Amino acid sequence: MTAGASPRDPLHELARIDLQENDRLQRSAQLPQQLVQGTRLLEIARKAIEDEPTLGVGLDQPLADHTEDDIVGNQLAGIHGCLRGTAELAAGGHRCAEQIACRDLWNAMFLSQALGLGAFAGARCTQENDSHVVGTTRPEPPEAGTPRYRPRGIGSIKCYSRVPLNHCSAGCVMPHSKSGSGRRTPKRNAFYAQSGGVSAVINASACGVIEAAARHSRHIGRLYAGRHGIIGALTEDLIDVGRESRATIRGLKYTPAGAFGSARFKLKGLAENRAEYERLIEVFRAHDIGYFFYNGGNDSMDTALKVSQLSESLGYPITCVGVPKTVDNDLPHTDCCPGFGSVAKFIAVSTREAGLDVASMARTSTKVFVLEVMGRHAGWIAAAGGLAGRKPEEPPHIILFPEIPFDQAAFLQKVKQCVTQYGYCVVVVSEGAAYPDGRFLADAGTTDSFGHTQLGGVGPVVANMVREAHGYKYHWAVADYLQRAARHIASRVDVEQAYAVGRAAVELAVKGVNAVMPIIVRKSSRPYRWSIGHVPLGAVANQEKKMPREFITAEGFGITAPCRRYLEPLIGGEDYPPYSAGLPSYVHLKGVSVRKRLKSGFAV
Repeated sequence: MTAGASPRDPLHELARIDLQENDRLQRSAQLPQQLVQGTRLLEIARKAIEDEPTLGVGLDQPLADHTEDDIVGNQLAGIHGCLRGTAELAAGGHRCAEQIACRDLWNAMFLSQALGLGAFAGARCTQENDSHVVGTTRPEPPEAGTPRYRPRGIGSIKCYSRVPLNHCSAGCVMPHSKSGSGRRTPKRNAFYAQSGGVSAVINASACGVIEAAARHSRHIGRLYAGRHGIIGALTEDLIDVGRESRATIRGLKYTPAGAFGSARFKLKGLAENRAEYERLIEVFRAHDIGYFFYNGGNDSMDTALKVSQLSESLGYPITCVGVPKTVDNDLPHTDCCPGFGSVAKFIAVSTREAGLDVASMARTSTKVFVLEVMGRHAGWIAAAGGLAGRKPEEPPHIILFPEIPFDQAAFLQKVKQCVTQYGYCVVVVSEGAAYPDGRFLADAGTTDSFGHTQLGGVGPVVANMVREAHGYKYHWAVADYLQRAARHIASRVDVEQAYAVGRAAVELAVKGVNAVMPIIVRKSSRPYRWSIGHVPLGAVANQEKKMPREFITAEGFGITAPCRRYLEPLIGGEDYPPYSAGLPSYVHLKGVSVRKRLKSGFAV
């Protein structure tokens, strides 16, 4: 073609059409290869994202001082963006990305979710109410006229999204790297503490908090933990979690008790003891702590709420999120409490096994066995013993609940009936069993640090009643710490839920959700489906959830079918710890102390 050729020249037009057709054919021929390459990229990235939680990325001083983790985190974030662009390009075939219609892109996003790619787009954010054991549902396409947001560059590709740039396709908030003024939002440190009686899975919640904080390094700098709970904050005795290895943090998931140390120490009301709360704020300010994660029960949620309220009034706002934990299962609004499922499993198994033992010796030896379990005002743990048997002749034959006033005459008559009919009797009694006037059967006349009545042991009290009335040979046992420390027989469901609420607490906090507690929401019982939601701390603080009357039989000594349907899923599955030389191998923290910055001390 000559430089002076006319635009309307037939030879010029023929050459131009030929070039266009040749280019179209080349792009069509390359499309299968591009799709294959894209699929390979998705598979490689899928593996990278699946392994991401074990990388320990994100803290200012990464776990075990692995500075390269920050680089890995940035690489993974880039992979997420590339994957999204690849999914959109695949939806449009060989068409230019700018020409993809909003509805086409929405369909492409659904295809990505159906292929299991939703985790890629959401790996740097949380999906609130992320349901467990659920099917894939097709999202609704954008309504007509929905405005498109400005294009976001991904390499040489530009794509349009229905959602704002700081949101993922699931509607969850992505980490903000800059504030509205264009300046980078400053990181703030975080503080985690364990409170009250520990459990087989409280460290799994700690693991969830730590790993989630590492993934949100744009918001959270260092993560500290209180040595012996809230006392560590008051005395400025902080543990630098970033000095622990990633293997140790992962090991928390199968290690029982409180790895950072817990305490029964209840902060009184603001009017009664404002100094303690002001001390907390002083320590938090000194260490630039802007997030407070408190892992405990009813009283702990009250403390977290008050810290949130006072911090605002003192001009140093702190985002406070409670992490639920109590073996008593008495926190309201949540389907169950992390820690309960494993205790319930231990009690159900122990009741069945002890029952077999007593039955085999009853003719010449023990005829009555009494097992005392925890539960001051709520009989959830005692009810779990009822899972051991399904038929009337199978133990436990009698359960004594705190919710049912103790009738001594009716109880002794029931014991005699069981021994006469079955040859023996197994009794499960809650430590909070009480007379009609409210007095505990085992009231020791003292109180603990939370102001609760100190119970002296209801097992021997009940056993002596039987001996004095009937003269039967008996044995009694107290499950005590054994029931809440038994990680070797923990419920897999309980472990998963404990980890999930810890992770959710961080996800809520970095989104700016304050003064709340993650909860477990039951979707169905058979099969058991659950998700994570949240409620205000004010709805949980100092509240107790007792067993509903319909969960207890009419005579008051057993559980009903609805109670069994509620309890059975919570003890489901096994999650054994690793073993060495015949014993579980648990982890121990280095517990490196953080340098104190305050000159003043504090006496607890």
